[in-house]
Amino acid sequence: MPNIAIRAFLVLMEKSIGSGKNIGSLPEVLAKAMLDNLHHDIDLSGEIAGEVDL
Repeated sequence: MPNIAIRAFLVLMEKSIGSGKNIGSLPEVLAKAMLDNLHHDIDLSGEIAGEVDL
């Protein structure tokens, strides 16, 4: 059942991106944070420590 919700969400995102109506530039602070973390090694199978806000 969760796959249906995920698929519907992805279809909605695809349509939104395709229309170009809700697309803008990244906030400068977010773009800088992404660039600052560009070359950090990431262990995708590692455990997450601490609290996570989604």
